Amino acid sequence: MSVNAETLVIEMESSKEVLRVSPQDPILLEIVCEALVKGRKMNIRWGGEELDLGRFIERLSSIDSLFLEKATVCADLKNRGRNVRRGPDKNSLLVKTGSKDYDTLVYIVSQNQDLKLTELASWSDNKRRLGLETLLAVVDMYGDVTYYSFSALHKLK
Repeated sequence: MSVNAETLVIEMESSKEVLRVSPQDPILLEIVCEALVKGRKMNIRWGGEELDLGRFIERLSSIDSLFLEKATVCADLKNRGRNVRRGPDKNSLLVKTGSKDYDTLVYIVSQNQDLKLTELASWSDNKRRLGLETLLAVVDMYGDVTYYSFSALHKLK
């Protein structure tokens, strides 16, 4: 059975709320993040198989190679009291700092991921034109997150 045809059934133990979603549904990042931060118990069935949270994240990572990193950064930011939601790009999150609307965009990479400086600078400049602060979040193999803030980059002549 293909991943696209499968349905995930997630039952939240505390509220008995049942969700039926596709494995590609973006809401899964928020569900996993909440489970990591608040320790929410979930019963997860994927294709008839019962999964614990760790195995669930592993399966989602086979669909989205940066899922674990995004969930790690999301949980880290929520633990720091930030409001977080998925960003406009595949490897990004939007963060609300203070009372303003979502004003910071976090670009997420794994420590071993190749990163082209020109691509990052272009991404940052485009987002800054939209009035968003930009951060780079690097997730290491232990799940530690390091954040880098950067301003406009200028070419040397």
